[in-house]
Amino acid sequence: MKDTKDLYTTQETAEAANFSKQTVLNYVKDGIITPALQMANGQCYFDEKTVVTLMTLSCAKDYRDNTLAVCFGNKEECTTFEDAYNAYLSEHGIPRVDNLTKCLMKWREIPKSNKLYKRLCVIESIEKTIRACDNEMKELSVELQKRLLTNPAIEDMAVVLENRNELIEKKEEIMELLHDHDRKIFKDELRWFALKQFKIEERYSVADMRKLLKELEVLPEDGVIEYEPKKPAVRAVWRKTEQRHLRDCTKVHMREQLAKGYVTVLCMDGQDNGGICQLLKKAMNPCIRRIEIYCMGDITDEIQQVIDFLQEQKDVIFKSEI
Repeated sequence: MKDTKDLYTTQETAEAANFSKQTVLNYVKDGIITPALQMANGQCYFDEKTVVTLMTLSCAKDYRDNTLAVCFGNKEECTTFEDAYNAYLSEHGIPRVDNLTKCLMKWREIPKSNKLYKRLCVIESIEKTIRACDNEMKELSVELQKRLLTNPAIEDMAVVLENRNELIEKKEEIMELLHDHDRKIFKDELRWFALKQFKIEERYSVADMRKLLKELEVLPEDGVIEYEPKKPAVRAVWRKTEQRHLRDCTKVHMREQLAKGYVTVLCMDGQDNGGICQLLKKAMNPCIRRIEIYCMGDITDEIQQVIDFLQEQKDVIFKSEI
């Protein structure tokens, strides 16, 4: 069995990036993303980088009004241009983002070092784990009720019917009302219920959750509980909670950093066609609406053809100075 401990299922990946599960599967089918691991049954697992790649794709919906500044010139001319443009961006408080995916990776790391963030994640994860356990317990109680109400061997069904909503809470009282035959059936069903209850509590590590809650009561405000979920059900709840917090914190940071939009700078030799793919990749990014072109020297016919193509797709502006 291959280790999937540090990987995300398709559903977890979709929730972490705020996409639907089907959209993630479509991206896999189209070759936009690649699973880090794919089982023989077709089940896919993804790594952290894929989550960030998907978040980058979603940025295209919210951050479209950005600029690509392209400088064509020799090495010295490009260095001079880049220094001047960086100074311009700094003066106007406009961030330079040459690789949004790398920025998102960096921004996702910021909350992880924040003690308050980690504490909130732990508290919410504990609450959600206990809630998930409680929900299964409610379903189990309903199943117990159904098993008793549909059991043809019970002779005095009137007692069960009268107390059907409190079979666990009033079990002692109910047993006193039943004769020996029905009492044995009731006891057997309660044993079945207790075994199922134990397994549910074990699956959700309820003992650990209660212990963590007690630790939180005496933990200093700047203290952090380090807990690594071992049970798959608990790990799923905790991971989902953490990913939602990471996604939301990253989006808040993005809004703060990219409030004025951002600029991507690309410097390339106007006589070298080797950078055409890079130019097209950056220029056709859905987040880029405007392209500023600074020509410090001649460019090749091939690059000119690319520029002509871009003029049909984007708002292309030729500038002589910053």
